[in-house]
Amino acid sequence: MRGLVVHGGGASHDALAEFLAGFAAVPLAALPATDLEAFDVVVVPRSCDAEALWVRRHQLARFLDRGGVLVAFGEIWTNWLPGARWEPEAPEDMREPPVVHAHPLVAGIAPGELWWHREHERWCSHGHVAAPVGAELVVTNALGAGWYYVDRVSTRGTIVVASNLDLDTHLFHGSEIARRLLERLVAWLADELARTAALRARPSDRIAYVYSGVHFQRGFVEGELGAAFVVVPAAELAALDLDDYPALWVPRESDQQALAASAERIAAYVRRGGTLVAFEEAARPWLPGARWERAGVARHHAEGREVLALARADHPLARALPALERPWHAHGLLAVPEEAERLVWDPATERAALAVWRHGAGRVLAGTIDADAHAGYGSDLPRAFIEAVIAWARTPTAAEVAV
Repeated sequence: MRGLVVHGGGASHDALAEFLAGFAAVPLAALPATDLEAFDVVVVPRSCDAEALWVRRHQLARFLDRGGVLVAFGEIWTNWLPGARWEPEAPEDMREPPVVHAHPLVAGIAPGELWWHREHERWCSHGHVAAPVGAELVVTNALGAGWYYVDRVSTRGTIVVASNLDLDTHLFHGSEIARRLLERLVAWLADELARTAALRARPSDRIAYVYSGVHFQRGFVEGELGAAFVVVPAAELAALDLDDYPALWVPRESDQQALAASAERIAAYVRRGGTLVAFEEAARPWLPGARWERAGVARHHAEGREVLALARADHPLARALPALERPWHAHGLLAVPEEAERLVWDPATERAALAVWRHGAGRVLAGTIDADAHAGYGSDLPRAFIEAVIAWARTPTAAEVAV
């Protein structure tokens, strides 16, 4: 079992890391530089910085999308966990013993043994979590709100949540029942991982989308087309195993510093057979084989004339574009390799507004017509083109077929 404990610096975190001695203990601040998808299980203790976990929500979601198992203790108050909605203390969390459901994680445990926070309201209770429909309830309060549950419905992985039943904190304070339940949880995890092993063993079928927190980028990944993607915040790009994904997609207005820092990793990924889709103004030299220029048709942007003079090839991706007239526009042009297939270009300069080329065993599709940005703003005009690009990006390259 390849396990990781997120260490938030607390004293109880030391105790949990010692209990899970075979797991790697990684500081919460180091998560962006950690490839979570190299692990099977991630455990997040109670009293970790929930603000920081919310920032890392996309990384944790990618881990779950690959079939990982995530265990979370305590008050998930920033709601960083997929499918979970934490709620503060209710009277039922204190006044009545919990309901222990028929589940191997708590078999033989009496409700009174788990009634740790009782009677004194607003004194010591960690609230509860509204479990999603279809989750396996393990322990609840009298109204059915989750103290401990297993969620296999919100993601392709498995989420184990324990809020008012904070096993890690009580382990630190010497509770034998907490130790026994944690030992049972670890044994259960081994069986759960056997169930999800096949999903973790194969590459993702989703495209890695570099996310820099820009408004239209958020609109794009949260829209209907976003289901084809997993979100990779720019700060997490350097630790991502790109080979786990069929393509890397770089939208306009991305973090150029992060892209430049990962330039060689991106180029090596493409050379090995990966696919890169880029609609960014590549002002720094990270785009393999091409150079972006602030030139040509971009000068006429304010007049709305910049795409009228562009030529279009007879190619499926070019045909998926609507008529090249307003509101379409191009943000500069690309000097592309001589052997590149220009799909949309300026005949006067041979510079491309959309082109595809090989780079080693892989391929690059790059352009300055930022269709995904406008889809993120809510426009349906680029939809057919984006759907065509998604289908193209998901089609295995010759190198991948050979493997």
